[in-house]
Amino acid sequence: MEMLILTEFKAAFDKFAEGRPQATIVFGSPILDCAKFLGHFWTDSRTKGGMVLAPSALHFFIVVQHKALVNSDASFCQVG
Repeated sequence: MEMLILTEFKAAFDKFAEGRPQATIVFGSPILDCAKFLGHFWTDSRTKGGMVLAPSALHFFIVVQHKALVNSDASFCQVG
C-alpha cells in the first residue's frame, strides 16, 4: 500500500514539475505530505529554482523543512 501511495505522489509531482513552475503557492497543512512535497520541490531539477509562497502560518514549518535539507548536506538547495 505504501509503495502505491509513493507511486501516486511521484506521478502527481512529475505532472506538476513538467510545467517548470517558477513559483508555487503552498496552502497545505504542516504534515508529512507537505514536507515531502517541499523536499521534492527544492531538489527536483525542474523546480528547485522556484519560489515557495505560503501564508505566514506555514512560515516556521517551511523554514524547518528547508534547514533540514540544508543540514543534510543538500548542496542543491538555494537559499534566498
